[in-house]
Amino acid sequence: RHVAVAAPSSRASGETARLPQILVVEDEAPVRMVIARVLERDGFRVIAAASAEEATQLLKAGGHVDLVLSDLTLPGEDGRRFLANVPSLAPHAARILMSGHAALGDMELDGITFVGKPFAPIELLAVIRDCLARRAVTPHS
Repeated sequence: RHVAVAAPSSRASGETARLPQILVVEDEAPVRMVIARVLERDGFRVIAAASAEEATQLLKAGGHVDLVLSDLTLPGEDGRRFLANVPSLAPHAARILMSGHAALGDMELDGITFVGKPFAPIELLAVIRDCLARRAVTPHS
C-alpha cells in the first residue's frame, strides 16, 4: 500500500514571518499591481503605497520593511526625496529608485540603488535580491 507524504509547504505560517517585506511606492495603480504580483510570486511579502506621504505613514506605523522600491515621479514629494528620508523611518531597509529617466543612473544617489524603466520582471528581481543580499536579508528558497 502506497502512502503519499505531503511535501512541507514553503507557505507554512511559521515561515511567512521570515520572508522579506517590500514596500512598493508607485502612483500608477496598474504598474503598482504588476510589480506587487511579480514580487509576491517570487516569495516576497508586499505592502504598497500610491504616494510618498502614504508610504511615510506606513513606515511610521511601525511595519517592518526590508526594502523600499519607489518610483521617482510621485504626487507631492518625489521618490528620490522620499527615499532620502527612509533611513530615519526604517534604518535597515534597502532602497531602490525606479525611473524612466535613464540619466539618473549616472547620478550619485547616496546608497540608493537605481533601476531604469521599463524593466523585465527578472531584472527587477535580480536587483532586489542583490540589495537584500548586501543587507544580509535573503528570501527563503
